[in-house]
Amino acid sequence: MMSKLKQNLINIIFFFWTLIIYIQIQLLRLNKSKKYLYFNHFGWGDNIVFYLKNYINIKFNNNNYCLTYTKERTNICNFLFKKEKVFETFLPLPFFFSANKVDYILRKLPGYRPTLDRKFKTSNKEYFVNNKDSIKNLLKLKYKKESKIDCSKFGSYVCLYLRFSEKSHIFPSIRQSQNIKKIFEIIDFLLKKNFNLMLLGKSKENYLKKVTDKYPNLINKRIFLMHKQISNNNIMSDQINIFDNSLFYCGSHAGPLVLFHFLKKKGISFDVFHRDEWDEKKFNDIKFIYKKINIRNEWINLSEKDLKLIERDKNIQVKECSAKTIINSIKDILDYSIKVS
Repeated sequence: MMSKLKQNLINIIFFFWTLIIYIQIQLLRLNKSKKYLYFNHFGWGDNIVFYLKNYINIKFNNNNYCLTYTKERTNICNFLFKKEKVFETFLPLPFFFSANKVDYILRKLPGYRPTLDRKFKTSNKEYFVNNKDSIKNLLKLKYKKESKIDCSKFGSYVCLYLRFSEKSHIFPSIRQSQNIKKIFEIIDFLLKKNFNLMLLGKSKENYLKKVTDKYPNLINKRIFLMHKQISNNNIMSDQINIFDNSLFYCGSHAGPLVLFHFLKKKGISFDVFHRDEWDEKKFNDIKFIYKKINIRNEWINLSEKDLKLIERDKNIQVKECSAKTIINSIKDILDYSIKVS
């Protein structure tokens, strides 16, 4: 009973918090001499893509500005643009709050008109900007000016990340993994190959406690935690520095993969579902390993069109990627690196 009351109270707080943000956005729209660009999609990586897509439009147009209502998105914009180009609403969401609730409520309110609305499929086709060398060079130039981390102290390292949940459900996040043992198998394999590990994610990530409990004597020696390495003043710069100096990415389909894509580094994305916009030509450095769904006694790649089917029928079987399949993909990357070196 208490937990339900607590959840109801949280929902009420988020509603009024969102209402304050919404009113500010509507007031800003009254000023026709300025254009505020913002995005209505939840993810950190999605917002990086959006502001890279609009980089020229914001940087060189005196009337265009970034509009943010979370500290996380302000951090992205402050990395890419001068601070006078970034407008943060009153009472922005702190880093430790998820923007999902706010974004969801905003999308339901009348007159909320983000610059790009992902519910329109025509927008999805051009959602990812062309992966030009100019984007990679921009990211490198900016992080090298700001980040003070010397990544050589980590040795030769691989970036790992796992969206982990022990709950036996597919939703709300289709990208979660329930099998923690496979990340242990991946770690053991990489350690035996004499690679170190950089574990990505915020301090409260579910998988981090499991890994630190499993390998207590290797933490800060062979296994490093990114959240302990980055500075509060240079979050984006430090993250990109760590990504750029790693060997490759291996993990759940999440925000870091976006930056590996734009840095043109190798990556493995597992336990993902297939989407048409993630085509192999556009993402030639990223290996996608899909979850499987059982349709008429046949296991096939889980695709976007299957998600509604799973929502309707909870008895449909969905299978995660195995550690063996992921490790074989890692071997392919290592073999490729040997050939080109």
